[in-house]
Amino acid sequence: MSISDIEHRPESVEQKAEPVEPVETVPLNPDVPKRTVKIDTKLTGEERAELLEFLRNNQDVFAWTTEEMPGIPAELTVHKFSTDPTRRPVVQKRRLFGPEKQAAIDEEIQKLLQAGFVRRVEYSEWVSNPVLVKKPNGKWRMCVDFTNLNDACPKDPHPLPNVEKLVERAAGHERMSFIDASSGYHQVQLLLDDQEKTAFYAGDAIYYYVMMPFGLKNAGATYQKLMQIIFKLQIGRNIEVYVDDMIVTSVRAEDHIGDLDETFQNLRRAQMKLNPLKCTFAVESGKFLGYVVSKKGIEVNPEKVQAVQQMEPPKIVKDVQRLTGRVAALHRFIARSAERCLPFFKALREPKNFQWTDECQQAFDELKQYLASAPLLSKPVDGECLYLYLGVTEEAVSSVLLREENKNQKPICYVSKVLQGAKQNYPLAEKAAFALVYTARKLRAYFQSHQIVVYTDLPLRKILQKPELSGRLIGWSIELSEYDLKFQPRTTIKGQAIADFLVECISATEGENAPDYPVWVLYVDGAANIERSGAGAVLIGPDGFKSEHALRFKFQTTNNAAEYEALIYGLKLASELKVQSIQVFSDSQLVVGQVNGSCEVRDPQLGRYISVVNRLKSRFASFQIDKIPRADNHRADELSKLASSQEINPQRSTIVEVLDAPSYTNLTIECQLLSTDPSTPSWTTPLINYLQSGELPEDQSVAKVIKRRAAHFTLLDNQLYKRAALMPLLRCLTPYEAEYVVREVHEGVCGTHIGGKTLARKLLRHGFYWPTMVEDAQNYVKKCPTCQFNADDIHMPGEMLSSLTSPWPFAQWGVDLLGPFIKGKGGCTFLVVAVDYFTKWIEAKPLSTTTERKIEEFLFNSILCRFGIPKRIIADNGPQFRAAALRSFCNDYGIELSLTSVYTPQSNGQAESANKIVLRGLKTRVLAAHSNWVDELNKVLWSCRTIPSSAMGETPFSLAYGAEAVIPVEVGLPSDRAGWHDDLNNEQLLRENLDFVEEIRETSRIRNMAHQSRVAKFYNKRVRARQFQVGDLVLRKARLTSTYSHMGKLAPNWEGPYMVVRVKRPGSYVLTDIHGCQLPYLWNVQNLRKFYS
Repeated sequence: MSISDIEHRPESVEQKAEPVEPVETVPLNPDVPKRTVKIDTKLTGEERAELLEFLRNNQDVFAWTTEEMPGIPAELTVHKFSTDPTRRPVVQKRRLFGPEKQAAIDEEIQKLLQAGFVRRVEYSEWVSNPVLVKKPNGKWRMCVDFTNLNDACPKDPHPLPNVEKLVERAAGHERMSFIDASSGYHQVQLLLDDQEKTAFYAGDAIYYYVMMPFGLKNAGATYQKLMQIIFKLQIGRNIEVYVDDMIVTSVRAEDHIGDLDETFQNLRRAQMKLNPLKCTFAVESGKFLGYVVSKKGIEVNPEKVQAVQQMEPPKIVKDVQRLTGRVAALHRFIARSAERCLPFFKALREPKNFQWTDECQQAFDELKQYLASAPLLSKPVDGECLYLYLGVTEEAVSSVLLREENKNQKPICYVSKVLQGAKQNYPLAEKAAFALVYTARKLRAYFQSHQIVVYTDLPLRKILQKPELSGRLIGWSIELSEYDLKFQPRTTIKGQAIADFLVECISATEGENAPDYPVWVLYVDGAANIERSGAGAVLIGPDGFKSEHALRFKFQTTNNAAEYEALIYGLKLASELKVQSIQVFSDSQLVVGQVNGSCEVRDPQLGRYISVVNRLKSRFASFQIDKIPRADNHRADELSKLASSQEINPQRSTIVEVLDAPSYTNLTIECQLLSTDPSTPSWTTPLINYLQSGELPEDQSVAKVIKRRAAHFTLLDNQLYKRAALMPLLRCLTPYEAEYVVREVHEGVCGTHIGGKTLARKLLRHGFYWPTMVEDAQNYVKKCPTCQFNADDIHMPGEMLSSLTSPWPFAQWGVDLLGPFIKGKGGCTFLVVAVDYFTKWIEAKPLSTTTERKIEEFLFNSILCRFGIPKRIIADNGPQFRAAALRSFCNDYGIELSLTSVYTPQSNGQAESANKIVLRGLKTRVLAAHSNWVDELNKVLWSCRTIPSSAMGETPFSLAYGAEAVIPVEVGLPSDRAGWHDDLNNEQLLRENLDFVEEIRETSRIRNMAHQSRVAKFYNKRVRARQFQVGDLVLRKARLTSTYSHMGKLAPNWEGPYMVVRVKRPGSYVLTDIHGCQLPYLWNVQNLRKFYS
C-alpha cells in the first residue's frame, strides 16, 4: 500500500517545512519511475550527480509502501499512557454518520488493517468515536476523539524546543534539506498493555491502534524524545528537529552530502523510514516552523504577510482580533509593533460600541505598507557584541537588538510592549529602564550569551546604579545585574532598518527648543521634637521623574537645624545627578532668608550649616530658593514626620536613611565611594589649596581643622601625600580614585574578593590613603554581589530554640519517612515512623511505596483507630505530606496538619530523634541478614516503648497505660511482680496505678519542661540572632536547589536574591523572587542570609 494512502498527519501550511525555491522531481530507480524525490534546480552538474548517486545508494532509508516500514524497535521507544488508576474507563456513546462519511470510515479502516496499524477487538474498557474532517481537496480525513482518554493521562512534562532558537540555528547555512518521516507517528509502537485503550467504533466493529496515532495527549512529547535519541549527536550542529519537522543544514555546500550521510546512518540504525514524496534535498532556502530560513538570515513568511495584506478593513470585533493575532505572529519582524497596533487595541476596548475609525484605517494602511518590505533578520555569531536601541512613547515601549557586520548594523529581533495602567505614568527615564528590563526578559538567551551595548541618550546607567531613587528600580537593577551591559550615547545609525525604528524620546530629550539647563524642583522640610528629629526631601525632574527621601537623625537638633539638614541632603542628591539648574522650596522663612542673605546669621551652628549650603550652591549653574506655605509643602512635611516618628515603616518606594552626625562635621573628611566626576571638589581640595596658597575656608572652626591636619600632609608635583609610619608617604585619593582602586584590588585582574579590613590593609601597604578607607572598603565588600553569593555558610543558629510541647498524651504526633532499606518482606523498602510528643510512644510501619494513600492508611489504622484523633500532626515537606488528598483527610477529622520549613529537619526534631532510635535498633538486630528488618521491626518498637526517656523519666508504655510492660527477661528470670503474682490483688493494684497516672504524667511533663529549658539554655549560647523584616532582600543556600549542580566545587554557596513578604513564625519566612512570584514552602533562617544592595 502506498504511503500517501495512510498519511494521517493534519496539514498545517504555517508549520510545514518545505523549500520556497523551484525544485525538480528526479527518479531514483529507472525500473520504478514512480519512485522519485525532489532536489534543487540550481545545482551544478557535479553537485547534482553526486547527490543523485548518494540518494540512489540509500534508497533503503525511504519507504514508498507500508510493507517497507518495520517500525521503531520497542527497545528504542514505545508510547505508553500511564492512565490515572483512580479514573474510570469511559465508553463513549456511539455516534452515527451519514452514508458518505460512513463509507469514508470503512475505506480508511481497510487501509489501516492492510497496513497493520489497527486490529479488531471484541471488548475494551475504553472506546472512542471517530471524527471526520474535510481536507482541502474535498476528501475526508478520519481522526479519533480521544478526549476522555487524554483527560485520564497526566501531561508529559518533556519540553519542546524553543521555536525561535531552532529557526535561528537553522539560518545562515549554504545548503539545507527538508526531510519527513513516513507516517512518523505510525512508526512508533504502542505499549502492549495500552493498545486496547485506543479502541474506537468503526461500522459494526471496534478496532484499536497497534501503532501510535495522532490525537493522543503526549504523542508529540514521545516523538520529540525519540528524535532527540536518534539525532543526539547532530542536533544543534547539522540538524534541527521540532517533533516531525526536520531540516538537515550545512554551513558549506560541499559538506552537505556528509551531513546527509550521517543523518541517514542514524535513521537506518533506528529503522525509521522517510517519505520520499515530502523530502526535498540540497536547497538554499525554505520554510521552517513558520519562518523562511536561508544563508542570508531569517525572512518573514510571505504567506503570513499575504494573510494580512489581503484582509479587508475589519467590520466587527472578531475581524480586529483576527488582525491582531496575525500581527502577533509577525512581531519579531515589525519595528514598534505595539505602537503600530495601538489604534486596534483601543478599538477592542469597547466591543459593544465598536467603531473602525480613520485612525485605525491609517494604522492598517501603514502596517500593510511596512510589511511589503519587512526586514531580513540576521543571526548572531557566538561571543560577538550585540547592540540595543530603546524606543519610548507615552503608551508603548520598543527595542531592536542588532549586530554589526561590515560596519553595517543588521537587526536580530524587534520587541514591543503596550504600557497599561500605572506604567503609563512612569517618568521618561523609568519607561526606558522598563523597556530594557522587558527586552532582557524576552531575549534572555541573547543577554546571557553576549555583551549588550545599550545606545541611549538617557542616564540609564546612573539610574540603575542608584536604585534608591525609585523603589521599583531596586528589582530591575538586581535583575539586570547578571548581564554584561554597557551603556553608550547614540552614535551614527548604520542601517536603514534601524533608522526607521528610532523615533522615540526625541521630543522629550532632543528638542531644538529645549533649554540648556532644565530646571529641577526640590521640596524640603524638617521636624524636631523632644525624643527625635528628621527631615524630608522630594526631588522632581523636568520630565516628571520623582525621588522621595526621609532622613532620620541620631543626634539631638533644633527645628531650624533639621530644616538645614533637609536642604543639604537634597542639594547633595541633586549634585550627584549632575543637576545644573535647581529651584528649592521650603516653608521655613528663617532658612530661606539666611540662604538668600536677607536675614542675619547669629547662631554659630546655623553659620556652619550656611557654609555647607554655600559650597553646595557653587555646584549649580542656577540656584534659587523661595518660601512656600506649609500646605503646599505637604509631601516633604509628611516625610519629615515619618522620619521623626516612633516607628519607621515606610512604603517600599520611600527611602529612609539615618544620619549619624550633623552634615557640617563631615565637611573636610567626607569620602564616600561614589562614581563622581574626577574634577568635583573632594576632601583633598581644601588641604591642597592651603598647602599651595594658604587659602582657608571662611568658617573659622573648619579652618582650624584644616590647619591642624595639614601638618600630616605634603604636596609633590601637585599630588597630595600623607606622612605615615608604615612608609614615608601615602598617596591621597579622591573619591573617584578611591572607587577605582577599591574595585580593582577587590575584583580586578589580580583580585580575589578579599575581606574589607584586609582590602584596606592591602591598599595601605601599597601606598594609598583616604580618611574613611576601612569603612569604605568594608561597605564595598559588604555590598559586593559576588562576595555575598560565595560567602561561607553560617553555622551558628540564627533564632532562639523554640521547643514544641503536647498538652496531653497522643494529642500531637510527629511523622516522618525512613529509608530506603534493602528490599524486605512484601517488597518493603521504607518505614513511616510516628512519635507522640508527650509519651514518646513510637509507631512504625514498613511500606513498599510512599504514596499519600499509604500514609493515610497508616495514620488511620495505626494512630486514629488505636489512640484517638490527635489535635495536630507535624511532618516535613515531602510530596506525600503536601498532597491534597492527605490534607483533605486531616480536615475531615479536624486534624491540624503542620508542615515544617523546607530543609530544616530540626523543626520536627521529635520525629528525627525517633528515626535515629529505630534505625539504630534495626542495625543492631539484623546484622548480616539485612533483608529481615521487617520481621525485626516490632521487636525494636517493643524495646523503644519500654525504655525510660531521659527527658520524661518514665517509659512511653507506663505514661500510656499507667503500668510497666512485662518484658522477656522477667519470664526468663522472674522478677518480684512476675514471681509473686497475685491474681486477687493484681486488678486492685492496676486500678490504683490508673488513679496515680495523671500525677505521674504531670510530674513527667514538668521534668520534660526542665529538660527542654536546659537544652535551650545550652543551644541559645551559640545563637547569633538573624531576623528579617518584610521587604528585606535575602540569599538562599545554593545547595538546596539543582540550579548550580553542574558547576561542582565552583558552585556559589548562596543564590538569589529573594524578598521577604511574610514572617510566618519566628525564624520561618515566605519569600518571593525578584519578579514577585512566591516560592513554595516556608524557608528557615538557618538557610538564609541578608543581601545588601
